[in-house]
Amino acid sequence: MCRERTVSAVTHDYSRSFLLDRYLTFVQELLLEPGLKDQLHVLAEENESIRYMRGSLKLNPTLNLTYDEETRVRGSRVVVSGAGTAEVNGEYIFTGFRANAGSYELQSTHQGKNVRYILYKCSLNSGGFQWFISVTPPGREPGTNADIDFYFTHSKHGDFLPPTTWFRLQNSNNGVDPTPKVEVILADGNTTSTSIPLQPTYDSDSDLEDDEAMVGDDSQYNGVGDSSFLSDA
Repeated sequence: MCRERTVSAVTHDYSRSFLLDRYLTFVQELLLEPGLKDQLHVLAEENESIRYMRGSLKLNPTLNLTYDEETRVRGSRVVVSGAGTAEVNGEYIFTGFRANAGSYELQSTHQGKNVRYILYKCSLNSGGFQWFISVTPPGREPGTNADIDFYFTHSKHGDFLPPTTWFRLQNSNNGVDPTPKVEVILADGNTTSTSIPLQPTYDSDSDLEDDEAMVGDDSQYNGVGDSSFLSDA
C-alpha cells in the first residue's frame, strides 16, 4: 500500500508540473494578441496571483528569460574588486543584454588612456559560452580579436548573471594576479553568489577544450601590438 501511495503522489506532482507548463505556454501564446501584454501589466499591479504568474512568463521575444529573470538583470550592477590589474576594479553598470545575459560597462583607464571595460558573456565559435572582462575599441562590439581581454570565467548552462570566480589569461600581460572578486548587486540590495570550481590558467586558446576555447585572445595586442584605438579623451 505504501508503494502505491508513493507512486500516486509522484504521478500527481508530475501532472501538476505538466499542467502548469501547458498553462503558461497557453498564456504566452495568448499574449501575442495586440494589447493583451499591456493589460497583463496593469492587472499584475492589482492582483498578486497575476503578478506571480507574470513572473514566470517569457514576455520579451528577444530573450530566453522569464519576466522576473529579465527584471533581475535590468536592475543589477556588478562590483569588481581585488584584481591585480587595478584599472578593472569598480562598479559596472548594466547596459543591455548579450548572449541572453547581462552586459556591464565601467569607464576607466588603460595605459593612461580613457577606455570602457565591458563585462559580458560571449558566444564561442564552438557553440559554448564564456564571460570576459575586456577593453573594446569605440564603435566595436565585444567578442572579437580587437578586444584586450583581462580576465575570464566559464559559463554555466543558462546563466544570465556573471559568476563570482574568475581567472587570468596566462599569456596576457594585462590581467595579472590576484584575480578579481565579482559581486552582483540586485535592485533590492541583495547580492548573488554564483561560483564555479577553480580552474587552471591557460597559456593560450589551444590549451582549452573546443567548448572552452576563448574568443578574442589578444596576445597580439598585449603590450606589443596595436593599441591605437585607446582614446586620449
